[in-house]
Amino acid sequence: MPNFRKFILSHELFSGYSSNVDLDVVESKNDIINFVHNEVHNLLVNNNFDILIKNLKESNFHIHDYEFGDILMSPPEKIFYICCHC
Repeated sequence: MPNFRKFILSHELFSGYSSNVDLDVVESKNDIINFVHNEVHNLLVNNNFDILIKNLKESNFHIHDYEFGDILMSPPEKIFYICCHC
């Protein structure tokens, strides 16, 4: 049974993009970030947003205030933010 949590980007250009990540298929915060990053990247590539792709590649996304274990133990309705501007 999937164990989803919602992650929302906080970024100058990509703010508000949200993704439901199945915590059963990731092993770290970096895996979560890579999963969401790849979703955004694929969306941009499929729609030929070349300048946004460049900006995405230059972004340093991170999740702060929570360890991976905190995310795993959180209630399913909890929303987490992946930011780039700290």
